[in-house]
Amino acid sequence: MQQLRWLIGMSRNDSAKSKMQRSPIGHRAVSQSPTSPRHSDTCILTLDLPGFDSPTPATPTLTTPTAGASRYVNSTVYFEEADAALDHNVGANAIYDPMADSHNRSCLKALQTTDPRKDKERIEKSNGGLFRDSCLWILGNVEFKQWRSHSRSNLLWIKGDPGKGKTMLLSSIIDELSSTAESGHQEACTLSYFFCQASDLRTNNAGAVLRGLIYMLADCQPVLLSHARKRYDHVGDQLFTDSNSLEALSKMFSAIVQDRRLNDTYVIIDALDECIRDREFLIDLITQLSATNSKIKWLVSSRNLPSIEEGFTMAQKLEVSLELNEKFISTALGIYVQHKVAELAKVKGYTEDMQAAIHHYLYSNASNSFLWVALVCQDLAKIPMQSNILLNLTEFPARLDALYTYMLDQICGSDMSKLCLHMLAITSVVYRPITVDELSCFVDMLDGALDEKILIHAIGLCSSFLTIYERTILFVHQSAKDFLVGNATDTVFKSGMVQVHYTVFSQSLQVLSKTLRRDIYGLDAPGFPIDQIKRPDPDPLAAARYACVYWVKHLVDSIKLVRQHGDLHDGGTVDTFLRTKYLYWLESLSLLNSLPEGALSISKLQHLLQEKANAPYFLEIQSDNTHEKTDKSQLADLVRYAHRFIKDHMASFQSSPLQVYTSALVFSPPDSLIKNLFTHEEPGWIVTKPNADDEEWIPGIQTLKGHGEQIYSMVFSPDGVWLASVSVDGTVQIWNLETGYCQQTLRVHRDSVYSVAFLPNSSTLIISGMEDNSIQVWDTVTNQMLQALKGHGDTIRAIDFSSSNNDLLASGSWDHTVRIWDLATSSCLQTLQGHDGDVCTIAFSPDGVRLASGSSDRTIKVWDPVNGFCLHTLYRHNVASTAIAFTPDGTKLVSALSNDGVVIWDLATGQCLHTVFVGTPLRKLTFDVTGSFLHTDRGTISLDFLSSQATGLEPYMRGYWISPDNQWIKQKSDNLLWLPPDYWSTSSALSRAPLMSLIALGSSSGRILILRLLGSSDPHC
Repeated sequence: MQQLRWLIGMSRNDSAKSKMQRSPIGHRAVSQSPTSPRHSDTCILTLDLPGFDSPTPATPTLTTPTAGASRYVNSTVYFEEADAALDHNVGANAIYDPMADSHNRSCLKALQTTDPRKDKERIEKSNGGLFRDSCLWILGNVEFKQWRSHSRSNLLWIKGDPGKGKTMLLSSIIDELSSTAESGHQEACTLSYFFCQASDLRTNNAGAVLRGLIYMLADCQPVLLSHARKRYDHVGDQLFTDSNSLEALSKMFSAIVQDRRLNDTYVIIDALDECIRDREFLIDLITQLSATNSKIKWLVSSRNLPSIEEGFTMAQKLEVSLELNEKFISTALGIYVQHKVAELAKVKGYTEDMQAAIHHYLYSNASNSFLWVALVCQDLAKIPMQSNILLNLTEFPARLDALYTYMLDQICGSDMSKLCLHMLAITSVVYRPITVDELSCFVDMLDGALDEKILIHAIGLCSSFLTIYERTILFVHQSAKDFLVGNATDTVFKSGMVQVHYTVFSQSLQVLSKTLRRDIYGLDAPGFPIDQIKRPDPDPLAAARYACVYWVKHLVDSIKLVRQHGDLHDGGTVDTFLRTKYLYWLESLSLLNSLPEGALSISKLQHLLQEKANAPYFLEIQSDNTHEKTDKSQLADLVRYAHRFIKDHMASFQSSPLQVYTSALVFSPPDSLIKNLFTHEEPGWIVTKPNADDEEWIPGIQTLKGHGEQIYSMVFSPDGVWLASVSVDGTVQIWNLETGYCQQTLRVHRDSVYSVAFLPNSSTLIISGMEDNSIQVWDTVTNQMLQALKGHGDTIRAIDFSSSNNDLLASGSWDHTVRIWDLATSSCLQTLQGHDGDVCTIAFSPDGVRLASGSSDRTIKVWDPVNGFCLHTLYRHNVASTAIAFTPDGTKLVSALSNDGVVIWDLATGQCLHTVFVGTPLRKLTFDVTGSFLHTDRGTISLDFLSSQATGLEPYMRGYWISPDNQWIKQKSDNLLWLPPDYWSTSSALSRAPLMSLIALGSSSGRILILRLLGSSDPHC
């Protein structure tokens, strides 16, 4: 969530105010979210801004030209107040950089399916480059000029039959618009474009088109990402992939194009006819927005399909029909033919007469098809110089389909026809263009291993249908694929298309089973972030990338053969793969940024197995050859657990792939089949405890349930056996960590407990902040209250013991005073006065002769607790301290501030020596005996920087610690264990022993998580 926050210090001078005006942790009444940091001296005023994850304001509905279209454009518009508030937040001289925000970068990355700019480059190169001279005619076209210059002509549709050069035409227009804008001939404008391709699942649907357009707009103007962030922060990557993604994307896009910050924009969509899924939805949206938004100019190309014609009936559009502009197309074709023949002549050394003859034949037989010319010239380039060129030329049929038939016949007559036809079949059924490495997995098992040189040669023989761009195999044109799956099925798919799908499925599982393993990229670190991973060279996943993502889709498309071969039976290929490779598959999906697709695949598999249970053709064959419908499928159970596993834990390994073996396994329930199958992959640094009867127990962790509301404070007993927890519901619970059960619950009035502490080397618990302003002393073994100390005039906020005398107790109160108590006699020895605000934290010096207190008056006072004198008053910061501690030698004082800083004070001079920032307020501070390490409720800070003269440093953390955002358990600087949101702490406690560390995390739901981690070799950590 992005918000503007001002920190406003509030002095508590009026101690007579009712306690009900204060929050349970020392604030006046301030509304806060359960997970927001709590500061004892600071009120957080939060201003939510439209466009910055704010509550959605009124959503005006735009006037719609077509019935029913308004449902796509009911979205939030940008308000002027957001700009004003943003300027206030960043300051007059500051520059706001949206991409400095890691959440913005993550959102932009999640949006991207492909990069349209790279798609444009690839399409141009795979077609032999863009020859702009053959496209210049469009710039003088009347409709094009009107679309470009007239404010009310916002939609231009260029339509024509296959091979007429529509894609190259749009590429030229994109270049023209880009160069015009860059040359300064017009005001700043933004280009957003998308190339649909029916053969690629990533680019053949309306959702992909909208994601691509939004991606380009946000990449050009990152501030527009605020419209995506509103829901992305709550939903994550599935915002763009789940069943409701199209509706969300349309609202998001509509909000962006209404944003007044958006420059005048050209939106260009090529090959709308190749948008196979939800094309009508996209056409409705284009029609709607083109009629209501004059800042957007739409340019769309497609074939002459009646459905598109009908969809644009109500649109106020301009049209350019390539068939009706035959004169211009013919002229452009002549220029293109001349260009291609000149290219051939350079290589082949044709005479002028030969060039003229070739030009005449090509121009006369092309039927205005640029593609036909390109394919014929491509084959002419292969004919040897000594051959009769003109005789070979006349063998090429005039029509495109006839040319394809001729080319296929040539392939069938070659000595590699079997391989070529199998390769054409594979490339025709896959859901995205595959690489040479990926294709080898599906063809090299026919007659043994296949040499890559042979495969490349075979692709060259199929060059009338296929081309290679950066090792990716592409169709030269969509019409080539249409011919193979339409007119040539008897030749290419002799065994049927279902058989080809089954081949891809079965061989996908084979290559995955051979390839996948733990930590396949050698990351080593459990928390290695996904955005820092670089693909190794060679890539061990190079051949398995397609199989990782699409094996289930091919299973579904070959389900008849899957049934026949028993792949979905218990113990079959799918069952074996999931039982042995499931976690490794999830890791690889994470590395490929394809986890949402993996989750969808498991969901489809689960649905398929549910159908299997009731379908007669899935009856299991018994040993006596009788048929019985099985009551329970082990594979169905396995897939059910697999689906729950990826659904519950995807966020962890989506950010760090190796968390599939740590966080996902650790936080899976004991009955998880996936957890039990992969117990050998669980992290060794989680200390295993015997399972108890309580189903909440998990090896290495305990989940304690007892409190009904947010945990405010926790503390371990000195021996690590007990944990005392305080909730905002006013209860104190004493937990026995050996049994996992609550030993005692102390129920007091709501909002009345603020501090708990165990007496050093004892199980005795001290509780402060009671409704009667008392301190209670409890024996946690006998469950008896031993004594009550009374005397403060307001709530007691802090307590501490003297290390030199355990009977000496100090307490700080909202009555602005500090009191010194003798536990042996239950008497108050001294009352220290001098603060002008609530006393929030106190600490004795190691020798017990001094006492420090921090107050909401933003001062720290150092006292002589025996005589009641104030020795020092430390002024420096305009925020209060949340915790304080003396160094072991007593010469320095450390204070944790509510602004996330930690300050080191020199008590001799009263000067601030150092300031470090930890990213979150600290509530507990203690030193090790050497004074080199500062133990906190978040982890251990090394004080090596004390010898430095610098200030504003980043601390060096040692051992295990909790990240400031509560999302990670870290070890030193490395992410170790990702914490599910249910366990993001509102309070925390750490206990260290030579062989083990205990970490307690209190959540907003009232649950407490106990982690037992093997101790560091560093005795201080």
